[in-house]
Amino acid sequence: MLHFVLHLFTGYIALYFTIWVHEIGHAYMYKRYGCKDNILKVTVPFYLFFSTPAPIDVNKLQTLSKRQRFNISIAGIVVNLSIGIPIFAVLNYLKCSSSNIFHLFIYLLGVFNLLEAATYLTVNNIFLASDMEDIAQYNKKLRLPCFLLGSLAILLLTLIIVRGPKEWQFWTIVVSIIVSCSMGLGRVIFSLTR
Repeated sequence: MLHFVLHLFTGYIALYFTIWVHEIGHAYMYKRYGCKDNILKVTVPFYLFFSTPAPIDVNKLQTLSKRQRFNISIAGIVVNLSIGIPIFAVLNYLKCSSSNIFHLFIYLLGVFNLLEAATYLTVNNIFLASDMEDIAQYNKKLRLPCFLLGSLAILLLTLIIVRGPKEWQFWTIVVSIIVSCSMGLGRVIFSLTR
């Protein structure tokens, strides 16, 4: 039982960190454009839904160009890919031990960062929501390249799972499906309520 709780806690920390760094990516760009003072001050509730880079200066935000809004919107996805892809590369050379909790954390960090980027670039590209709404408003022609990049993230995610320890594969697939549906649906709900 303790083993299960430790794995569950490790997964939660990896998922929380993934969402937090995504918001930090947005916050960095907001700060760059004068809409935010502290990039580390973001909103990521313990239940993970409705995470935002808030607080931001809404008045200053209204003065930004479409290009600047695009840069803000894509920044979170870029951060997730910047973490997920190198972890994928490292995991190709590292033989993960299913009994090593640090290996599990790195493995799940790679899975969740690729999953976060993939759900934005595919699911929320089809059902426009959240960051992808702003990207499509900047240039609708970016939807196809974004979708293809999301498909690549799904391929890398699949390879991480397949090449990972057999003991982790089933639960990683189950959690990935649950998290994907939650992220995609959560963003659609968030977009409809803002």
